[in-house]
Amino acid sequence: MLMNRSIHRRSFLKETIRSSAAIGLAGSTAPLFASSTSPRLQAGQGIVDTSVPNGVELGGFHRPPDNPRVATGVRQPTASRAIALRCGDVEVALVSLDVLAVSSDFTQKVQSRVQGELGIPAQNVHITATHTHSTPSFIHLRQWGKIPEAYMVQTIDAVVQSIKLAYADLAPAELFLGKAQAKGANFNRTTPNHRTDLEFDQNSTDAERWVDTLLQTLRFQRVAGKPDIIWYHFSSHPVCFTDTLSGPDWVGMVVNMVKDSEGVEPGFWQGHAGDVNPGDGKRWIGTPDQSANAVYSAIKDALSSSVSVPVQEIRPTAGKFLLPYDHQRVARDVEAYRTHPETCSGGTWVDPPFAADWYAAAKDWPAEPQGLAAPMSAISLGPIGMLFQPTELYSYYGIEIRKTSPFEHTLVVGYTDDETGYVTDPSAYEQLDYAAIVGPKILNRPYFQPTSGRELSKAAKAMLASLS
Repeated sequence: MLMNRSIHRRSFLKETIRSSAAIGLAGSTAPLFASSTSPRLQAGQGIVDTSVPNGVELGGFHRPPDNPRVATGVRQPTASRAIALRCGDVEVALVSLDVLAVSSDFTQKVQSRVQGELGIPAQNVHITATHTHSTPSFIHLRQWGKIPEAYMVQTIDAVVQSIKLAYADLAPAELFLGKAQAKGANFNRTTPNHRTDLEFDQNSTDAERWVDTLLQTLRFQRVAGKPDIIWYHFSSHPVCFTDTLSGPDWVGMVVNMVKDSEGVEPGFWQGHAGDVNPGDGKRWIGTPDQSANAVYSAIKDALSSSVSVPVQEIRPTAGKFLLPYDHQRVARDVEAYRTHPETCSGGTWVDPPFAADWYAAAKDWPAEPQGLAAPMSAISLGPIGMLFQPTELYSYYGIEIRKTSPFEHTLVVGYTDDETGYVTDPSAYEQLDYAAIVGPKILNRPYFQPTSGRELSKAAKAMLASLS
């Protein structure tokens, strides 16, 4: 009886939202949903403002506890951008959120509400952080920005609302896929001697550093007078601004450019940007205008050369994979601090207060569990495979997954449904790189094993293969 009532309520809510959407199309006689002659695929978009209030602490850059980086104004409004997709009985909702990072708890709260209010299965709802460093973080970061609890609650509401708007906006659509190399839009920030995806082949390995210059666009061309929906995928840290004004960084500048030329605001799927900064490399954190212009130029090229992609079904899957911990390295560093704390004052220890705080937590960590069980999901849109994973992944592995995918076209999306930190190549641990050693300390987690990137890649390829 209770189950039947739940189903009836869900159906009622769906019909209410559909009716609301139809009312918004007053004067149009075109059907909202697919007929026997229109595409099976339906798409809708919703955008809700999430501007950061003054006084909220921003994340992404190191600041000691007595000198937090607090928002003093808004450079550009941030937003939750959602796209809802339906094909047959399958429905998914994908969100691009202008925030540094989301937690699994944040994601689960959104998923639960969306499933309860719209009936979209929780495992088909995914939230990707754009990773802009001019917003707060919704995960614990030691000296890199506190969680703003009140703003986080408001943002959960905004994300749910953006999905509802996207759901109400569903209309038949034809999908067009575009690709272009984004020249001068990103570079590998760990070495001047990186290689690009254009050089990647079956002999390439993670012994070298890489950068993925490919930008891909998905354009959903809709009927019934509905505006097109444009989303794009690219890999680049949004770190151009370091001041106290909040905003989406270069990502927001691209939004304005595309809106001016195409009449719609694009959604952005962040890729594998663990070792990648914006721009041409002349400025380490990228020049805002140059970085945004290079991305926008690639978007224009991709849109102009896009081709129609048939989508007869959407196939989603979701699960978890294990990122193995290196408990022995943790034990060595705990012992190093215990015996000689005076030497742990800089470098991979950041500063004395940071080191002391890390030690106070790490000395009590158990040798179990074996690793972190992290979320991973994938969706097939006809010949397009989309993989969603929660790490700041080094470029090699993102390129490898894409190049060896069983799908004709593949998007490897990072920073999704959680933030597990950097997943690097083995040499990053040998060289004591920031990403490998400092990153886990910031997140208050044990170090990962040096081969974790390979484990992630293996799990990703297996998940994509399960859908092909």
